[in-house]
Amino acid sequence: MFMKKHADEQIVTTGGTKAANEGKETMEDLGTQSIEGVTAHGTRSTHVIPAGQIGNEKPITVTTESWYSDELGMEVLRVHKDPWAGEVTTKVTDVRRGEPDASLFTPPADYKVDKSGSRHVIRIETKDGEQLPPPPPPQD
Repeated sequence: MFMKKHADEQIVTTGGTKAANEGKETMEDLGTQSIEGVTAHGTRSTHVIPAGQIGNEKPITVTTESWYSDELGMEVLRVHKDPWAGEVTTKVTDVRRGEPDASLFTPPADYKVDKSGSRHVIRIETKDGEQLPPPPPPQD
């Protein structure tokens, strides 16, 4: 079986031979365009597995088109096409800029936040005074 990860990562094979990695891969600069109101730079990676390399009768072409926004610091569109998975499109939509609503960070009205003490521990209780178990410590 042949699997290709992102264009900047290594090709991983399972159950195949080293020859599967020897297909040709090309990178193409697609320039810039606006996607969902954000400027993004695109690249297309095309990998061809030659006929006979993994038991295939014909060459297999796998392409990944990636659009990255420096402004958002993330990929806003990816189109991956291959014969095994078909076409898979991932797209960021409804981009909203600015500060999020502060209510997203406010505990529900029926909870009480106790900030007393010097350990910076936040204890959350219901209105009935029932104390909820503390969250687990962060994992390093």
